[in-house]
Amino acid sequence: MNEPFGDMSYGERLFFSFYMILSAKTAGYEPIFVNKLSNFGLLIVMVAMWIGASPGSTGGGIKNTTIGVLVLNFINHLRGRDKLFFGGRVIDKASIQKAQMVFFATLLMTCMSILLLVILEPQMYFMLLAFEAISAISTTGMSLGITNQLSDASKVVLIFTMYIGRIGVITFLMAVFPQRDKQLFDYPDEKVIIG
Repeated sequence: MNEPFGDMSYGERLFFSFYMILSAKTAGYEPIFVNKLSNFGLLIVMVAMWIGASPGSTGGGIKNTTIGVLVLNFINHLRGRDKLFFGGRVIDKASIQKAQMVFFATLLMTCMSILLLVILEPQMYFMLLAFEAISAISTTGMSLGITNQLSDASKVVLIFTMYIGRIGVITFLMAVFPQRDKQLFDYPDEKVIIG
């Protein structure tokens, strides 16, 4: 049976699809075999793993609130607004900056992990390696079953990626780049042409 949902009814397929996304965001339990999903299905699961759960939970990923703030901020800028309003409140600029930092730092770390795996495992299919790296950074625990086929160096990359995903990319980067004393001077503003 190559089809992941087999002979399930439409309602069962919908339920297991929904459950699969929730599981990818939090627990990592596989109600159906992930390695039988299509490339599109794998991509959806990878995005769900990378976004992850809500803050305060034990789930990994960059968190729902990070994506929510970034999407709202994007729409806000398209509408030409300076302040980000949501639920009768103003989201402070520090929260927006932190969301941007988490997003881009985690994206960079994920890309670096995938790049190292691609270099170390040239014979492996890219989607398999990307899935393993995203599962590691999001600490989901899902796998396509290729981990035992990887070299020791690739396993070290995945272990390191899992460690960074568990403590948080920003926490790791703050430990690597110690904070300096407060700046006692300031420079004039400069507008940079973007896009």
